[in-house]
Amino acid sequence: MKPQDFLIGVRDFFAIIVPGATFLLLLRDRTASDLGLGTAGPQLLGFAIAAYLAGSLFSAIGSGLDLIVDPVIENERFRAIRSRKLRERRELADELRKELIKEYPCPVAAEAHPESVKSFWLSHLRLNCPAAMVELDQIEARQKLFRSLVAVFAVLGLLWVPGLGATLHSSLASGGALTPRDCALFACISAAFYVGGRLFYVNSVYRLGAAYCLPEPATKKVPQPPEA
Repeated sequence: MKPQDFLIGVRDFFAIIVPGATFLLLLRDRTASDLGLGTAGPQLLGFAIAAYLAGSLFSAIGSGLDLIVDPVIENERFRAIRSRKLRERRELADELRKELIKEYPCPVAAEAHPESVKSFWLSHLRLNCPAAMVELDQIEARQKLFRSLVAVFAVLGLLWVPGLGATLHSSLASGGALTPRDCALFACISAAFYVGGRLFYVNSVYRLGAAYCLPEPATKKVPQPPEA
């Protein structure tokens, strides 16, 4: 086990810890001092662990949205959502993928059982172009944040429904937390930002995949001054 194994990346921070902490803060409707933030170390550690566990759950719930949004983005029938630029970039990325596979002298399983164009370029860029993955990880972190927040506000809204938990329901009602209408509004806003971020993320994968395949420019000779 190495020290860097415990590091939390930007995607984990925004997609897991921030939504988990948001849920705990809104659920308890307390101030930071009441939660022990900035006071005792064990209290802060306990809050961080609880936020990570809650955020992991909401990230898993929110990942189900990818199963709905991604097919819509890739479907030609939804032209209002899938822009012309996105379609053109996907077609170019697909052609470049095929050309890249042809360079290998032996049959490649990716051609016999092709994965999606997005998955291919994500894997290829992650292995061969770290600079591109830094940009993609930042974009992915933002859209996953809003994806998890959709689940956070949906669950908070459901806790207001009588019969789903009398203790939690009475605690939220007396604590002055968000109303069900607020939860529904914030869930819809988060969903809109998530869909927009997902479109931008897929678009960026195709854009960076095409840019990666561009040949290196030839080295130009610097003209030398004439000899005296």
